[in-house]
Amino acid sequence: MGGTLRGEEADEFMAPNGAWEIDGEPYVLALGSRFRWFRSRIVGGRTNHWGRVALRFSAMDFKPRSPDGVGDDWPISYEELAPYYDKVESYIGVFGSKENIASSPDGIFQPPPLNRCTETILKKACDKVKVLCVPARMAIITQPLNGRPACHYCGQCSRGCKSASNFSSIQVLIPPALATGHLAMITNAMAREILVGKNGEAEAVSYIDRTTKAEKQVRARSFVVAASTCESRACC
Repeated sequence: MGGTLRGEEADEFMAPNGAWEIDGEPYVLALGSRFRWFRSRIVGGRTNHWGRVALRFSAMDFKPRSPDGVGDDWPISYEELAPYYDKVESYIGVFGSKENIASSPDGIFQPPPLNRCTETILKKACDKVKVLCVPARMAIITQPLNGRPACHYCGQCSRGCKSASNFSSIQVLIPPALATGHLAMITNAMAREILVGKNGEAEAVSYIDRTTKAEKQVRARSFVVAASTCESRACC
């Protein structure tokens, strides 16, 4: 990575998050601001260190304006996207329990882990006062899946998963994609702009090669932008 750690987070295991100060970093802070945007200069971006909570948008998330006039409705509905949620969850592995909660739709779940002692106490207390308390939905497998062993609860998720039991694109998605021979990864690249044609549709991504500082373009029929994640990834 070639950076230095901030003093308050001088820990070798903080490599994949916002603790690094990188020489030549193009983003700056406003005077007096302590806000820091996480910048993971690693293949796979934020999927290397996210919390693995994997929730579906609900029908109301797709149509927020319709009930109260605030925000904007999406041009697609939950029902249209649900089959794709099914495919993703089936492939990456998500544990959870089916609870029929309108604001958090059920999915294709593996069994959740057994409650720990503190969770058992919390569950009993919630049941007593009739507060809903259910297992989280997390992209961690509790049963073997596609050659990946089930989680053995070593507790080192924030440092990566040696057994690939929790989901990251670098361990679960990229290797099989590379094996097809139809994937080309471009590293040391910082996307700067999505170029739009006369018809108003995206036709290319402009990026800067970090090693040469040259501007280059990738043209494609379609683009996927992981907007606002740690180091957005545009896939062609």
